Amino acid sequence: MNRSFTQKVNVLALTALVALMLVACNNQGPTTTPVSVVVDFINVRITGDETKLVALTCKDQESWARTQAASFKQGLTTVKSVNCKQDNTEGQYTVVRCEGSLVKSYNGENTAIDLAGRGYRTIQEDNQWRVCGYTK
Repeated sequence: MNRSFTQKVNVLALTALVALMLVACNNQGPTTTPVSVVVDFINVRITGDETKLVALTCKDQESWARTQAASFKQGLTTVKSVNCKQDNTEGQYTVVRCEGSLVKSYNGENTAIDLAGRGYRTIQEDNQWRVCGYTK
């Protein structure tokens, strides 16, 4: 066998192996969890970054996400001791509940928003977990 042919076969085999590894890595499932997407949602929400918040939200609730972002554009908001855990399911949704609060400062007044009063509905879309509204 000629050396050039052997090199071509080796390059082809290596290329096929790399391609298989990339396909395997892309099929490993979601890179987020219901809890991690809710924590990210809370942290992005207080920045008022509409683009990032919409990216963390299910397609059916994108207009809701825009409203959530707009509600935090004015003033300064901080997250206080947030701890979230997966709770139960509601139909197709996985519910995440959090403890802690958001403290919003506006015109010299602080308002605490308790996170314990609601759950966050999450759903898997496009191989990622996304927030899809609130629940009681």
